[in-house]
Amino acid sequence: MPISERLNVPRCDGEKLNQRGNLCLCCVQKRCAARIGGMTTIGMHYDVIAGKEEEFEKGFLGVIELLKTLPGHVESHLYEDVASVGSYVILSEWKTKEDFDAFLKSPEFGRAVAWGKTEILRSRPRHKVFTNQ
Repeated sequence: MPISERLNVPRCDGEKLNQRGNLCLCCVQKRCAARIGGMTTIGMHYDVIAGKEEEFEKGFLGVIELLKTLPGHVESHLYEDVASVGSYVILSEWKTKEDFDAFLKSPEFGRAVAWGKTEILRSRPRHKVFTNQ
């Protein structure tokens, strides 16, 4: 099932589609921001060192457990780019951008970044904020 259908996001002819007929991640993020009203969606893009994909995915499961305990966190999901092995995006929904910013300043985020930077990631993560506030 296309990601656009799993997220209950209709497709439109003007948006970018990948080889499988799914919306590109950028368009999915924009649609997520639009459908959730006053919340903020964060697209966090990660490129993982070849052979470290499974370790990254397992590490993400631990991060999910941490995120569930944080004020303002709504939900987060990990997606892999089917056209580029080892390229991931985490879509993370927060009640406000301030809630997400507080997470970025937390010691937990600092530890996760240090681990990824030294052992997992092949480049610096990129974050994009989509808000409908």
